[in-house]
Amino acid sequence: APQTSAASAYLLPAFDEYNVAYKDRAAVVDLNDGNPGLSSWDLLGPTVIVGGKVAGNWKATVAPNQVTITVTAARALKKSEKLAITEAADRYAAFLGLPAAVHI
Repeated sequence: APQTSAASAYLLPAFDEYNVAYKDRAAVVDLNDGNPGLSSWDLLGPTVIVGGKVAGNWKATVAPNQVTITVTAARALKKSEKLAITEAADRYAAFLGLPAAVHI
C-alpha cells in the first residue's frame, strides 16, 4: 500500500491559472523561503506546488515504457515533501498508464 505523507503536492502544467491569474503572486510564492531565484518565467512553466506554495519546477520525459519526472526544487525539501512530490508524480504517471521514475 502506498504511504501517505503529511505534505500535499501537485504537479501543475505550464500556464496554470494557479500561478498566472493574479498580478500579486505572494499567496503562492513564499518570498521568505530564502530563495529569491524564482522568476516570472519559472512561475509560468510547469510548477511543483507543496503545501499550497510553489516549490520548484518539473519536467516530464515520456518514453514507451516509463515517464521520467525531473524536479528542480527552488528550496531545500523535507523528506515528507519529497514523498508527497513522488506521490504526485506517480498520479501523473498513472494517468499516462506508465510507471514513473522520479528525480528530485
